Amino acid sequence: MLHEMGIENGVNLEKLIECAKLARDLVGRPLDGHVAKAGAVNHKGTSANRG
Repeated sequence: MLHEMGIENGVNLEKLIECAKLARDLVGRPLDGHVAKAGAVNHKGTSANRG
């Protein structure tokens, strides 16, 4: 949310999503977190990083 509002928070959202997907692949099952599922939201209101 802060990322989409343009508020700097020190978190690289794209890298966080990559890490979440890597963790999912390493354990071999979907994880409970929502970051990788939702992905980054573009300004048109749809997820940009699904997959």
